[in-house]
Amino acid sequence: MLRRRYGRPMTPRDVMRQLVPAPIRSFAWKATWALEREQQAIFEGWLGVSTSWRVELDELGEDPTDRGFYEGCHWLPVRRALRTLSQGPDGVLADLGCGKGQALLIAGRLPFDRVVGVELAEGLAREARRNMAKAGPCLLARRTGGITADVLEWRVPDELTLLFLDCPFMGDVFHRTLEAVFASHDRAPRRDGEVIRVSHP
Repeated sequence: MLRRRYGRPMTPRDVMRQLVPAPIRSFAWKATWALEREQQAIFEGWLGVSTSWRVELDELGEDPTDRGFYEGCHWLPVRRALRTLSQGPDGVLADLGCGKGQALLIAGRLPFDRVVGVELAEGLAREARRNMAKAGPCLLARRTGGITADVLEWRVPDELTLLFLDCPFMGDVFHRTLEAVFASHDRAPRRDGEVIRVSHP
């Protein structure tokens, strides 16, 4: 019989914990983790890049206030989302908080006009540029690049059509960034049916 916990309605996770024995849950978690690692290894080996491992901003001497850590995004789900949202060879994608450039590489494999990454930490931005240079022959986007800049000081391109965020910041930084995106749209309204789309897996 299922039991309520903490005097609140049960969530799907609560139900799962009560119905599925702990050893099975543990096996499923380990299998999922191993599959993700294998997919990542295939991605990096295919393009000859290194985009793995979690990096905290304070490890690089940057202020982590309202900013997240870097960790490579999931290759296949992100590729599927970007293919769905892409507006073809005229599309311009910006990845804010691009880290080592995994999302840039995924987007670069699609026929965008331009793919640009913005990264606060110079060490991560340098790795992103190095990875994109290594993968250059495999990329389909016309122009790719990564710049070192604080997103709060970066001017949003008026031709931007797709914005990628993988939880790079929160709070005040997030709100001020979206204000800059809206200001770009006000300066240069997109054509009918064309809007700035936000991908935030």
